[in-house]
Amino acid sequence: MARFKAQHSRFGIRSTAFTGITTCIFLVAMGVLAPVGYDDNAPCLLDRQSVAMASCSPTSSHRTLSDLEKLENEARHGDSEAQFQLGVTLFSQRDFTNAIKWYTLAAKNGQRDAQFRLGLLTYFGGAIPRDYIAAVNWFAMAAQNGLDDAAYYLGVIYYLGEGAPNDPKAAYYWFTKWQNSTTSPQNKDVAMQILNQLEAELPPVETEAIRNAALAS
Repeated sequence: MARFKAQHSRFGIRSTAFTGITTCIFLVAMGVLAPVGYDDNAPCLLDRQSVAMASCSPTSSHRTLSDLEKLENEARHGDSEAQFQLGVTLFSQRDFTNAIKWYTLAAKNGQRDAQFRLGLLTYFGGAIPRDYIAAVNWFAMAAQNGLDDAAYYLGVIYYLGEGAPNDPKAAYYWFTKWQNSTTSPQNKDVAMQILNQLEAELPPVETEAIRNAALAS
């Protein structure tokens, strides 16, 4: 927690701004907490020491045997959504090896939720070893496919220099891209503080060019 406070002070973010999912994302990115669950609204977090192989475990999926057989058949025939859902089901059953196999197939077929899950798994570790380079690549794929939270994670990564070199320009790009597309008002408040700080640090001509690029992509 001391490390979090030091970084927190360094970047000048007021504690009152760290609420809800924003608190979760930044605490996780700081290494104070680790994710053990994810849905489209909020990650579920526990102390890093408690998660072990359950890191990034999605919400349990209850399916009948016939449903599972149908899903697996569709997945084997290349349906990326079925591949992702099969991965979700297997992960909830703690069959991490096969879950990640199906996540990876779905992600390579362009399924953005699978790309994002692999980003979380490779960034935080647990079910698979940490691989920051792979995490940035998976988050970037998901963000380019329109998944807002992936763009936010990329902003966090480049802003904090956790998992990639500190890069204010890249952080500004991804936070701008995320802010322009997200519907989360809480996260927008924090992103605006960070963007304002970056705008004070970067030359105006650079922020304008980066902003135009982010909004055009």
